Amino acid sequence: MTMKTLTRAATAVAALPLLAAATLASAAPVAAAPKGIADCPYPYVCLYNAQTKKKVAQFKDITSGYQPVKNNSYYVRNTRYDDVVHFRHFSSYVCIAPRVSTDIPVTNGIKIRSEAKCR
Repeated sequence: MTMKTLTRAATAVAALPLLAAATLASAAPVAAAPKGIADCPYPYVCLYNAQTKKKVAQFKDITSGYQPVKNNSYYVRNTRYDDVVHFRHFSSYVCIAPRVSTDIPVTNGIKIRSEAKCR
């Protein structure tokens, strides 16, 4: 091997940890919460008032039916690692994947399901 080939190989090997760290960092699905959002510990799904960003409810139990919530718009944080959350508003439904935080439209029911992906 020439010195040039050895230098290229050493540079490539040295870059591997940086590449692995960048790949892991970009794979994190949880977005930063808006300013004012209180902590939502694992394994909870927390609901915040969409306007004031104050926590109004938190849920952790997997249920077969929908649990009632006040008919309102919410910001939701799903801290669970492998459970989806379904929200109901009359005849329409929204599914939030694990480790996702987002605004949701007006809802009146919540159901946590032990599924890793929304269908």
